[in-house]
Amino acid sequence: MEDSNALLVVMSFINNIASSRGGAIYVNWSSPVTLQGCSFAENEAPANMGPDIYQSSGGTVTINGCPEGFTTSQGVALSVAVHSGSALTGYSYTCATCTTPGQSTTSLGATSCSNCPAGKTTLGPGYPCQTCQTGRYAASAGSLGCSLCPISKYNADDGDDPANHDQVGDCTNCAAGSYGDKLGTTSCPNCAAGKISGTGVTSCTSCERGKYNEVPGVSTCVNCGAGKYLGTLGSPSQYDCASCPSGKYFGSVGATVCTNCATGKYAR
Repeated sequence: MEDSNALLVVMSFINNIASSRGGAIYVNWSSPVTLQGCSFAENEAPANMGPDIYQSSGGTVTINGCPEGFTTSQGVALSVAVHSGSALTGYSYTCATCTTPGQSTTSLGATSCSNCPAGKTTLGPGYPCQTCQTGRYAASAGSLGCSLCPISKYNADDGDDPANHDQVGDCTNCAAGSYGDKLGTTSCPNCAAGKISGTGVTSCTSCERGKYNEVPGVSTCVNCGAGKYLGTLGSPSQYDCASCPSGKYFGSVGATVCTNCATGKYAR
């Protein structure tokens, strides 16, 4: 490997032979190479020319333990700068994946697997712990996946902070004027015009007779004005409120029917 800027993760370099320098890796100039959990065995190069790695002309090689999601067989993480002409004969890490569901490693070079903390889970063996996505939560350490927020609730957090996904209480009630009828929702849709809702509900209700709602996403309906009545449910417009016909009058604001005038009286 020459003139490279590379990150090599969980790779094995075995039975490589170089005629001049660096049996497995030769780093030249000022290019950095970082190795995480890489193994070297039975590589060959001429004497003092680095049977495994040869670093030359200011290039930098950093050797670390296994990455997150793997355990390191050979102790805590190391960071070794390989100097010009130095050899790392037999230097080796063995990386093993965390296979128990809900477990991983949380640092470079970790030697054992542990439960992912509340608010996180894994996608499978060899994966690091990841914060639950929007609309989900994990209420306990070692959770086998993230749970969906209940209906009538939502979680809009983008997944950066596990503290926003570590209990069902992180799922927020849908606001008044909206509803949630699905599990794991990331937002609550507004009620349509002519309908309203309270907080944390799964459906909207129609405006009662004598009232209307022209604005989606509100929690109250408006009374028909003076001299108007409305006999239907769920009206979305003030123009659904009708004037009383001749000979009848409205009994109150928000009336649902018109009342006949008394004997000897009339209404135009």
